[in-house]
Amino acid sequence: MAGEFGIVLRKLRRDKGVTIREVSKDTGINYTQLAEYETGEYLPRADKVYTLAKYYRIRASTLAEIVRWEKQSRKNGGFSEDAERFLAAYLMNVR
Repeated sequence: MAGEFGIVLRKLRRDKGVTIREVSKDTGINYTQLAEYETGEYLPRADKVYTLAKYYRIRASTLAEIVRWEKQSRKNGGFSEDAERFLAAYLMNVR
């Protein structure tokens, strides 16, 4: 099951109208890694977050915050209410 970061990443990619392979080619991030990010199997390192944010033309700090919350939720067994509200608002407004 995809985590919140994976859902955001997939939405960004679909909204841009590109495939994972195209993102891989354009960013230099391995296709398999991108697929694992989208499915929630793994979370990206800071350098990959920056590369993806630049590619999707969004703030790196926003993606980094989602990754931070995802890591925390995995540790604690769920998202805080603040994180849930932020992510819900973000998913509704992301282009």
